[in-house]
Amino acid sequence: MAVKHEGNKAPYLFDIECRWCCGKDYGVIYSRSFGSCVGLVLYSPKHKIGVVAHYSGSLGMKASRQKVANDTQEILRAVCPISPGVWKAWVFGGTSLFTKKEDHATATVETMTKPLIVAIRQELKYNKYFPINLPPNAPGYQEPEMTTEYVGHAGVDLDVATGKITWYQS
Repeated sequence: MAVKHEGNKAPYLFDIECRWCCGKDYGVIYSRSFGSCVGLVLYSPKHKIGVVAHYSGSLGMKASRQKVANDTQEILRAVCPISPGVWKAWVFGGTSLFTKKEDHATATVETMTKPLIVAIRQELKYNKYFPINLPPNAPGYQEPEMTTEYVGHAGVDLDVATGKITWYQS
């Protein structure tokens, strides 16, 4: 079960639960400490609603793809009925995607981070309101996090009033 946090932070608490937060109209929502973890950011420009979710990297090995799907659908059900319309979506991995590729880091990326990214993107593909995995020349394409690439960030801020994303690399 995805755990919704009141306030503006989706914390990573070193367990296998997906944690998320939501904001409306103003303020910054955020999450940090993405190592082998995966993040999901959703934003509705029409309604100025944003979501930041932090999926534990451990889900890639310890949990089934069904848990990731259920957590993602739970988040979507919680926010999408409130504001139908096209949402912007970003799915990204953590620092394991851009750190020095040692044997352990490579194994972590292949067994934990990439499978999580794929599972979240697959859930978003079922909903026509999320322009995810579009080719660079397609209408709706914006960021590398919305392609089939594996992009890594250490943290993210979403300004709910403007939709501006700030990425952190350390």
